[in-house]
Amino acid sequence: MINMYYLQLTPTVGYHLSESFVLGAGADIQRLFQDNASQTYIVEGDGVKAMPLMDYGVVAKTEYKVLRNVSAGLQYRLGMNNVIAPDKDYTNRSYLQVQLKLGLLGK
Repeated sequence: MINMYYLQLTPTVGYHLSESFVLGAGADIQRLFQDNASQTYIVEGDGVKAMPLMDYGVVAKTEYKVLRNVSAGLQYRLGMNNVIAPDKDYTNRSYLQVQLKLGLLGK
C-alpha cells in the first residue's frame, strides 16, 4: 500500500438558495508531498498511470445546514490534468466527497 499525502487548496464561490441551502463551484489545486526525484505510478484496470505532483481540478458543491452550527455537504471534483497535459497518462483523480462542517466560532 502506498501512502500519498496532498496539500489541498480549494477556493469556491457559493450562492445561498435559501437560509439552509448553498450551491458552489470553484477550482482545486493539490500538491503531492514526496521526493521530487521519484515518480509514483498506480496500476489501474486499463494500465499503469502516473500520479501528478501538481493536481488541478474543478469542483461543484452543495451544502445544507442541518443545525445552527452543523452543515452537511457533497462535493464533486473533476480532475483536469489529462485535459491540461494530454500527452501524459495521469491517473483519473475525479471523486465525490461527503463533508460534515462544524462551526465552532461565530454565529
